[in-house]
Amino acid sequence: MRSAKPRTAAIIALLILVWGVAPAGAAPLAPGGLLFPAPLEAQPTGGVVIASSIQPIVAPTYTANLVTTVIQGDTSNLLGGLTFTYEIQGVAGTESINRLSILGYDNILVDASYRLPAPGAIPPAFYDREMPGDALGISFAGPPIGPGPVQPGQSSATLVFQTNAPAHVPAQAFLIDGATTGVITFAPIPEPATLTLCGMGALGLALAYRRRRAKS
Repeated sequence: MRSAKPRTAAIIALLILVWGVAPAGAAPLAPGGLLFPAPLEAQPTGGVVIASSIQPIVAPTYTANLVTTVIQGDTSNLLGGLTFTYEIQGVAGTESINRLSILGYDNILVDASYRLPAPGAIPPAFYDREMPGDALGISFAGPPIGPGPVQPGQSSATLVFQTNAPAHVPAQAFLIDGATTGVITFAPIPEPATLTLCGMGALGLALAYRRRRAKS
C-alpha cells in the first residue's frame, strides 16, 4: 500500500506556497490561517503568572506532561489581554508526538510565536487555525516541512499565544502520535463585548429566519 506521508507533505507544501512565509516575530493567527515557519521570538516579557498546570499525558505508546501557563501583563502582548504558553515536556515511550491541538479560541484575537527554553527543545514546523477559529493546531512535521516530531527523551519549544482575552477557563487539548490523546489545559474567554456581539448576531439570524418562515 502506498504511504500517505509524501502526499500529506505535498499538500502542506502547497498550502505554504499559497499562504506565504511568516515574519520573524509574533504574527496574527486568524481563523483559517497558517503560519510557516512558526515565528520565533523571545517572549513573553514580564507579567505575572495567574494560572498554571502540569497535566500528565498517558497514551498506550508514550507518556509526557503538558505544561500550561497563563500570564497577565505581558508587555510584549500588543493585543492587551492574557498570554498563554504550552510546552510538551519529558516525552518517554516508543512513539513521538507529531501534533498538538488546543480548543477554546473561538472569537479570540491571537498572535502566535514560540521560544526555545533550553538547547535541544523541538520547535514547531507551523501553526494553523481551523476556519471557525476554535482550534489552534501546532505541527511538529518532519523534513522538508520542519525539524521533526518531539521524540522520546525530548521536550518541545514553548508555544506562545498572545490574546485580547481578559480571562481564562479550563479547556481541552489533544496530542497526536498516530492515535489521539486528550488532556486538560487552559484557554481564553472572549471579552464581554465580543460575547454580546456574537449573541446579537445569533439573535439577528434567528429573527431573520422567523420572518422568512412567516412570509412563506
